[in-house]
Amino acid sequence: MSIFEGLNPQQKEAVEYIESPLLVIAGAGSGKTKVITHKVAYLITKGFEPESILALTFTNKAADEMKRRISFLVDRDFKDLWIMTFHSFSARVLRMFGKIIGISPDFSIIDREDQKNILKEILIRHELELGRSFVNSFVEKMGYTKSSITFYPSEEFLYQRWFREKEVELFNLYHKELKKLNCLDFDDLILKCIELLKNPESEKLRFRFKYILIDEFQDTSPPQYEIVKLLSFEGITAVGDEDQSIYSWRGANLENILRFEEDFPEAKIIKLEENYRSTKLILMGAQEVIVKNSKRREKHLFTNNPYGEPIIYFIGSNPAEEARFIAHEIRKIYNDKDLLPVAVFYRVNQQSRNIEEALNALKIPYKLIGGIRFYERKEIKDVVALLKIILNRDDDFSFKRVLSEIVGGISKKSIEKIVEISEKERVPLSFATKIFMEQASKTAKEELENLYEKLDEWEKESKLISPSKLISGIVKELEEKNIYEEERLENLQELVKVVSEMEETYPSISLRDVVDNLSMRTDSDIEGHPVVNLMTLHISKGLEFPTVFIAGVDEEILPHRKSLSNHDIEEERRLFYVGMTRAKKRLYLTSGGKPSRFLDEIPEHLKIEGGKGMEGGLDKFNIGDIVQHKSFGLGKVVNVIGDGE
Repeated sequence: MSIFEGLNPQQKEAVEYIESPLLVIAGAGSGKTKVITHKVAYLITKGFEPESILALTFTNKAADEMKRRISFLVDRDFKDLWIMTFHSFSARVLRMFGKIIGISPDFSIIDREDQKNILKEILIRHELELGRSFVNSFVEKMGYTKSSITFYPSEEFLYQRWFREKEVELFNLYHKELKKLNCLDFDDLILKCIELLKNPESEKLRFRFKYILIDEFQDTSPPQYEIVKLLSFEGITAVGDEDQSIYSWRGANLENILRFEEDFPEAKIIKLEENYRSTKLILMGAQEVIVKNSKRREKHLFTNNPYGEPIIYFIGSNPAEEARFIAHEIRKIYNDKDLLPVAVFYRVNQQSRNIEEALNALKIPYKLIGGIRFYERKEIKDVVALLKIILNRDDDFSFKRVLSEIVGGISKKSIEKIVEISEKERVPLSFATKIFMEQASKTAKEELENLYEKLDEWEKESKLISPSKLISGIVKELEEKNIYEEERLENLQELVKVVSEMEETYPSISLRDVVDNLSMRTDSDIEGHPVVNLMTLHISKGLEFPTVFIAGVDEEILPHRKSLSNHDIEEERRLFYVGMTRAKKRLYLTSGGKPSRFLDEIPEHLKIEGGKGMEGGLDKFNIGDIVQHKSFGLGKVVNVIGDGE
């Protein structure tokens, strides 16, 4: 297959251009992933060694897909390609070169829930009274601070960022605890990578890459962009779209893409303006909205797709009526394969309740994406903790989780005693547990002996069999222990499937790579879409569906009531634009109260009213509809006379 097959002239130009830094402004649905994958393949055919090319993405799913496409394009399986997320890149280089800055290569990576648990333990241990809901807000505040700077903050800096005295104390205690546990959180991975790259001894790493490609460049945070600038390279291609920058709340800096030419004066700009996803009317409507933003580059998206239907809008008298309209419309198209699957987007998770109730009333099955996150489920974290101590028995944080969640016969008091022994003797929990076994009950001793026996067995197996086979065996052992109900066991089987898919993409993947990958995965990495998908607008980024509903297009919801400044309103408008441009064939915009200003920004000739609110109710009644009668109460329509109006 030719490297240039299927590329339009602008995409081909972006793939071929390697003379100077390149910024590709890729409008929604314009094939940016195709440009990156074809460019990596092109670089390989031009003589670049695969291990000298670095492609940075924001999801593992995107990285895996890129690698598959590149292997197909050049008809080779590459083990040495560095295609990964910023966090995966940081974790890998810290394991390889971290000793230069005093980081042990067997560190563990903790997620947000782990952070909260560590902070709760610190608060109890140091008797810090900071309120019941404090931990959640502190994790967010700490994360936002670390994702917006390129250095470890001093106490003086934290005070300048409105940290109170007790918060500064907790910040320091938390990082001391992480060092003791040999753990890094997500933000630390990036900051420690910067520290490593700035160290004179890391010259070999800095000069390793000859070409760097960055996907979703508009979403890079200051520390992520700093990593890019610290790497010495011959070429760079950044691909992004400032109109789709929606993550400032987690550190993304829109200015990175707007000032690219300042950082790289010789940069060339190529715009991808042909949209391959949406109909003309959907695209025109989205364009009419986004042009109201001032912080953007001028671009004129177009498509050769059909005109399609006008954008459908509905203004209900309340969120419940709005939700019923959505459910009825979904039922109308439920058997129309051309319009499936369907997605319903909303601004905040709380909005899903009315929609779920309306779908349940009509017996329409759905999947809630990002509700209880798959990789944050108890049973998934339990198995990941087991894998971590197979790799490193001195991982106290994971060992404690295994003792409390998997090993039977060990009371909370016994775990406290083991921790006490560990601190007194200054030994890891795994060693302290062996000391504790001398005084443990017969049941507890047998359980702990079995744990050590299994850990030794699994450690040997991990060097002989694939990670998926190892995890499958562990899941069978846990099934026999009878500690999980059926649904949790099904989730563990799904975990085995996830790891098997990793092995298909990366045949030589190690258990350590698998554990790092699982520790940094999110729900956006899960494949597959059922018929009806519910998710927030933020989660919808990068997805596409034949039919899209955006619910809650109301003032104080979208834009959010906390978005007061012009900067914030522009981000809310970009979020709305991202949702609109996920739709391929049909787009619904619904309101349950006061319609949003964004709805007014779409010209009348591009939209059509799909139903009426309180005055007219829904368009028609159908057999099976759940209705509320003012005299007879709740009931179901069993027969329709006439046309159902």
